[in-house]
Amino acid sequence: MQEVGALAQAGDWSAVRHLIDNGADANLRGERGETALTLACFSGNHAEAEWLLEHGANVNVNSIRFSRLARFRQQLEIFMIFRISCNCPTARFVQIVWNAVRYGWRAPMAPSCANTKPGQGRTPLVAASSKGHCECAKLLLDRGAHANAMSASGDRALIAAARGGHLETVLRLIECGADVNARNLSGSTPLIWAARKGFAGIAAALIQRGARVDGRDLEACTPLIAAAEAGHEEMAKLLLDRGAKVGAHNAARTTALMAGVSAGSTSIVTLLLEHGAPVDDRGKHGITACEIARQIGREDLSSLLSARRASSPNRIS
Repeated sequence: MQEVGALAQAGDWSAVRHLIDNGADANLRGERGETALTLACFSGNHAEAEWLLEHGANVNVNSIRFSRLARFRQQLEIFMIFRISCNCPTARFVQIVWNAVRYGWRAPMAPSCANTKPGQGRTPLVAASSKGHCECAKLLLDRGAHANAMSASGDRALIAAARGGHLETVLRLIECGADVNARNLSGSTPLIWAARKGFAGIAAALIQRGARVDGRDLEACTPLIAAAEAGHEEMAKLLLDRGAKVGAHNAARTTALMAGVSAGSTSIVTLLLEHGAPVDDRGKHGITACEIARQIGREDLSSLLSARRASSPNRIS
């Protein structure tokens, strides 16, 4: 029976209230696996969210719990889901698992409701945070929502808020104990998402509160590489000023400089060179940033990189 979830999906809150008042379970899910509370929080409907909580809605529905004994098995399952969803070749998959071990990514541990199955949607807190509905997030946290819980969809509230550019919600979650270095299913951190989206204010707040400036995802991508790929100069400057390693590379041997060249951003390339980015490093196919510039027809960037190489005979490692 999915009437409650289906009606909530349609926004018919009077009908939702009628069903629950007549004995329906407030935690019934709709076709997408989300409850009425999750949908109310996603739309920022504070009044309905509060009513649902007062009538038995589970504030932590759709979160994943990993017991210590099952942790290793669950971690392997997460890696396999990631492999299948990305159509990842075996050799690449082995490299991803190695990166996870090398850079310290582990499967999450978070409280959950009973009988929750993987893939059944977002938690109410993730839903509210993804849209920046700070009052709904505060309500959920005050009612016992777990700030660090991973949803069955593989997301976390702080990551969702950072990805959406919602600074107020980010700060609220951190105040309530959200881990600034928590990872989602693909190993991404809040800072990596803020860097990828260019939200410098959020990135600064995360770093100030302990976010690792060189934290990596399962592809070994750092925030600086993510910022360079997206062409966010202000973000790249912030990360470099906060100590990001300019010569770090991801699993495909791509550096921030190569990413900046591929993005065609003269300003980012110049910035990275000013901070000592190595120009002779070679990527996955053995090509340098200068060669990438030639391949994409950016002779200006090629000349810039060649000039820097000529003026710096000693390679920076």
